[in-house]
Amino acid sequence: MTENMDAEKAQAALITAVQTAMADMVFIDTAKADQSPSLEAENRAAIDILKPVSLRLEVAAGPKLRGRIADILFGEDSEWNRDDAFLELLNVTAGIFLSEYYGPGMEVRLELPRYLFMRDEEEGAAVAEAGFDAEGEPMLAALRSIRYRY
Repeated sequence: MTENMDAEKAQAALITAVQTAMADMVFIDTAKADQSPSLEAENRAAIDILKPVSLRLEVAAGPKLRGRIADILFGEDSEWNRDDAFLELLNVTAGIFLSEYYGPGMEVRLELPRYLFMRDEEEGAAVAEAGFDAEGEPMLAALRSIRYRY
């Protein structure tokens, strides 16, 4: 449930999570952009947060930035490395977001990160969104409320 989620606090935690993950994992400075970039659907990945709240964290970046992330993490950019590296970055970003929003020590449950290839995979209301400039490359992060059927 996201009814009690503070949108301003979620936005701030999202920005911090993206900037921290990018700086700590791949040494890329990431500044909040004035406008959200438009990126193709095939450049989006998502991870569903099941606990302590039902949310989907989506991050989008173009192939050039994803290739650079793979180069840094794996020493080479291949299609497999590019996809895997970006999903791992998303996983870490989700953990940082939850720690920023709820504080350390919170019990969490996450689904496996995955790519979203079509716009119809979008669901839920937007909770927060932020565009970024990752050393000249566009990046986008968004939180969406989702409902799970257990």
